[in-house]
Amino acid sequence: MHEPSACAIACRCRRRPEHIHWMLAAIPWRTPPWLPSVQRLAPRRPPASLVSSAVSSLQLQRSKRQAANASRAEQSCGTAPRPSSTSPMAGNGGEGAVGKVACAAWIRRRDDDGWPPGVSRLLVAFGRGATASSPPLVDLFEFDAKASALSSESEPLARVTVGEEAADTPRAIAVHPGGRELVCATAKGCRVFNLVYKDFGIHLISRAASPLQCVGPQKCLAFSTDGAKFAVGGWTSQNISLAKSQCDLDEPKAHKSFRDMDISLDSKFLVSSSIDGSARIWNIDEGAPLINLTRSSDEKIEYCRFSRDGAKPFLFCTLVKGHDVLTMAVDISNWKRIGYKRFSTKPISTLAISLDGKYLSLGNRDGDFCAVEIKKMEVAHWSKKVHLGFPVSSIEFCPTERVVISTSHQWGAEITKLDVPPEWKVWQIWLVLLSLFVSSAVLFYLFFKHSASNDCSAGETGLAGLHRSRLSSGSHFLSWI
Repeated sequence: MHEPSACAIACRCRRRPEHIHWMLAAIPWRTPPWLPSVQRLAPRRPPASLVSSAVSSLQLQRSKRQAANASRAEQSCGTAPRPSSTSPMAGNGGEGAVGKVACAAWIRRRDDDGWPPGVSRLLVAFGRGATASSPPLVDLFEFDAKASALSSESEPLARVTVGEEAADTPRAIAVHPGGRELVCATAKGCRVFNLVYKDFGIHLISRAASPLQCVGPQKCLAFSTDGAKFAVGGWTSQNISLAKSQCDLDEPKAHKSFRDMDISLDSKFLVSSSIDGSARIWNIDEGAPLINLTRSSDEKIEYCRFSRDGAKPFLFCTLVKGHDVLTMAVDISNWKRIGYKRFSTKPISTLAISLDGKYLSLGNRDGDFCAVEIKKMEVAHWSKKVHLGFPVSSIEFCPTERVVISTSHQWGAEITKLDVPPEWKVWQIWLVLLSLFVSSAVLFYLFFKHSASNDCSAGETGLAGLHRSRLSSGSHFLSWI
């Protein structure tokens, strides 16, 4: 078993206060070698009284901060207490604190939505579970792209209560491509919230959506790229709905229980997978199943994602064949396999693809995840022990940066910046082209000037030689006379 890294130990201490005692007791109390005379006065470990007093002091300071934050929140707005000094991405779930993050999603507002200048258009939505003193919530935070972190980890920009019971805990969040609304899936159904800017602030306003509120417990949510279609897949049923109409497709016997689903880039096809290992392709326009992906008796298709670059019409699926965990590519023109490759030896728990279609992310059941460059089909980034031995439940790519949010039921959400090569921006490409044009013009001017000077010098040399030849011929003529 591998030793925990410094990052893993820091995460443990941040989330679990009881590990502070372990950390203090594990630090060796050593004397420098250049002080041998006082070595007998320095014990190798701190006394037990010092450790217990330090732990008591830290716990007392933490409880005071939580009580002060709760009292200020109750006095200011009379609502649920604000989060404590613990990171809002994790949440300790203790008394007086909000619940852990159960799901997360990125929100990118468009430039033509009429928001005032200076308001961030890149937000993060967290769905939190219930605690003894806090109901299920949805929080909005501002994301700082330069720091690759949340702008404020203690004060959300907006907060809305999803319900009053533990069954109202958000299980998944899907955001409209325009960033105008988001859908939360719970054990009771789906809740729809509109994202508006008014009174110099961002607000989440609940909206009535009767077809979605009574669909029962849902597990998978997916918007089409244009935002016109929305698909939900639950434990016992499947629905595909249009934003402005009723259901186009309602198939109660689609699968025994859903595992994953996704909509193609052109919004024509829907892929859905079941816990029994089968996968089915649906024609959204016709509202009927199209084909079942072929598999052998010892194969199980688990998670599926369509390509997003628009040039390669592929379908990526995770395939379990015996003890092997593979990732295969399917050509959507004939729904036949192109090939497969193994990126992880551990069971896969989630699959995600970036909006530009360049990277594919796979999370496993040990809390690790990797990012695969689709063009080369090679692993470009590995993150080990992000969730400390618990399955990664979801991964979401940032719309504008190489940053992902990964969640787990035990540790909440973690923001990770991918260690991949930076990409060329549009203005950088134009700058390089302009530099090449200017350098070419300068080189052409220098070459032209040098060639002109050489021609002038050659002409002067030729005239002087002609003049000398004429003088010599004249002198020869005079001497002959």
